[in-house]
Parts: sequence; structure tokens; C-alpha cells
Amino acid sequence: MTGKHDDTDVLETFFDAARADPSATPSEALLQRIMADAAAEQFAATAPAPVRGKRKGPIAALVAALGGWQPVGGLAVATLAGVWIGFGLSSTYLPDGLDSLTSAGTEVYLSELSGGFDLTLETEEG
Repeated sequence: MTGKHDDTDVLETFFDAARADPSATPSEALLQRIMADAAAEQFAATAPAPVRGKRKGPIAALVAALGGWQPVGGLAVATLAGVWIGFGLSSTYLPDGLDSLTSAGTEVYLSELSGGFDLTLETEEG
């Protein structure tokens, strides 16, 4: 197991036998056909010109960046649910919740008149 086996001598005997056999060498006609096929393939393998397609618009690029229409749909539903929950639970801006936005007889004005960042709510019954 620890002895060295020199396989190169065995391989060299096979190579010498193949070199000595005149029928093992390819004919000149075969080599010429191979070279002609290689030259034909070399010119045929040039890369085609790139095809220019339509450019994507900014919305299509944004949708593609977000992963497609399914993730964008999920984001839209989550956004609408957040707005609904935010307005529905907020009694500061809408005292009656979302009912004040959907009822026909009430007008709601959100205005920034105090000079700060506070929003005041004014309602008119009408």
C-alpha cells in the first residue's frame, strides 16, 4: 500500500504502441474536413445583435423592484387596512370615527390654523 506505483510507464507503452500503428493516425482528408468544419462554425458562432425592447415605465420598474404584482397587491391591502384602522380608532381627528366621513349630513374640516403642528377639527351640521 505504501509502495509507489509508477503508472506513467504503463501509459507510455500504450502511447508508443498507438504512435507506431500507421492505421491509428487520421487521414489528411479527415483533418482537412475537421478544419473546414471548425472554420465554418467559428464564423457562424458570432453573437447576434441585441434586440432592444420597449423600456419599462416608472410604475412597471417599481412593481418589478418590489417583486411583482402579488407583493404590490399585498402592500396595497396592508396600506388600506392601516388607514382604515388608523382613522377608525382615532377620536382626535374624527370624533365619530369613520361614520363622520360616510354620513351625508356632516361636513368635516381639518385645518391647521393654530400656528403649530396641531390639527383642529371643526364640524358643521347641515
